[in-house]
Formats: sequence, C-alpha cells, structure tokens
Amino acid sequence: SFIFRNSSLFLDNFLTFPGDDDGFCVRNETYKIPIEFRYNMITKCKLEVKVAIRAQQNASEMCESIQKQIFEIWGIESRTNISLVFGMFGNANSSKIDEWVDIVYQTEPTTFLKLLQGNLSKSNTTLLCQNISTVLSIDIFYSRIDFQSILNQKKILGVAVSFKDIKNVTFSLKDKNNIDFSLDLRGQISFYDITSQKLKKYVDPPSFDIRLTYDFFYPFVKIGNGGNLFKSNVLLIVFLYCIV
Repeated sequence: SFIFRNSSLFLDNFLTFPGDDDGFCVRNETYKIPIEFRYNMITKCKLEVKVAIRAQQNASEMCESIQKQIFEIWGIESRTNISLVFGMFGNANSSKIDEWVDIVYQTEPTTFLKLLQGNLSKSNTTLLCQNISTVLSIDIFYSRIDFQSILNQKKILGVAVSFKDIKNVTFSLKDKNNIDFSLDLRGQISFYDITSQKLKKYVDPPSFDIRLTYDFFYPFVKIGNGGNLFKSNVLLIVFLYCIV
C-alpha cells in the first residue's frame, strides 16, 4: 500500500550481498557487497551462527530457524506483511507507486520455510534438516528505451529471486539450548538485456485520385460530332497544386 525507505541506512535502500570478513559472512553497514548495475558476480562466504532452541520447539521449527538466519544474512524478508520492491529507474520516487515493481520469487520465502522438514536422532544429539538452501540467485532483466530526450535509457523490467542448491544437512547438537552451525553460502547475480530490436518504418507517400471534368481542355479540343482537334501551336502547361 505504500513504500517505506530509510535514506540513512544503505542496506535498506540498495540490493547487497553479505560481505566477507576473513572468510565469514557479515552483512552490516561496514561489511557489504553492493550490486552494481550490469555487473555479473558470484560471492562466497561461510556463515557461523548460534541459534537458540525454544521450549517445545520441534525439529522442523529448528530447521526453519536455521533457514531464517540464512535469509537474514541475504537480506531476504520472510514476513508475510512486507515485500521487497525495486525502482525501475535509478531515480525512482518512493511516493509514486507506479515507479516500483515487486520482486518475483520462484518460491516465496514464507512458502519455502514451510517446505523444510527436520528430524532429531533418538539421543537428540543430531538434527537432520531437509531442503535447506545455501545459494541465492538473482536475475535482473532490463531494457534500453527512449525516454523523453534521453536515448537508450536503462529501465529495469523485472527482478527474479530463487533459492538453489537445495540439500539435506545434519547439525550436531552439543548444547541443548543452542544450535551451532557452519554453512558455506553463495550468491550469484546475473543481468539480462532483453531490449527488442528497433525497426525503421517509413511512411508511404500520399496518393491522390484526381478526376478532371470532361470539358477541362476546352477550347483546345473541338467539341462536336466529328471530334477533330484544332491545329494549334499553343502549348498547354497545367500546374496542379496539391496542398496537404
């Protein structure tokens, strides 16, 4: 219903991947990798996090907490009442809704979390999580258009996000109150120019259907039963001015 932007926070205003602090994933105002337009990129880092185990939390909910930690380091919003949008132009105005478009997910984050399944060992020392994603893939589609006096202005038409490298991961539960885990995460960004070829079309020249009256050449042509022509050295030049 409205667009909220906090201009003081870079992470809230721009698309970024987590930064690399000595090989570990960190995403804050200091450690971040901004996505630059038309610059394809692959990043890799290791995420080490301690997730608290809540009382009466089942195995699937534990796996969901782990995936939420991965979403958070990626900057993926998993709340149902908030969605991420992108500006179609670099100077998109947050007060104009029509200048913004929703990001398209191959699988919505909230739906993806429901696909997670977890199983605890009989001794509760290990946790098996199925369908954990460790790769974030972002595809950005843009086109070159003529906008007002600017030729070949870049316009972003769509941003597609997908969670890849779905796999089963086993975590060791050394602490009954926390889950200590370490995962290798990867991010990849790809830009696609989908500009359609411009075709030159020329307007057909106008055609005129000009009809003259039957006596237009009178008196240079004798009108009578014989239909004979006058012998004359007179040269008739007719100028037709057609004003369109």
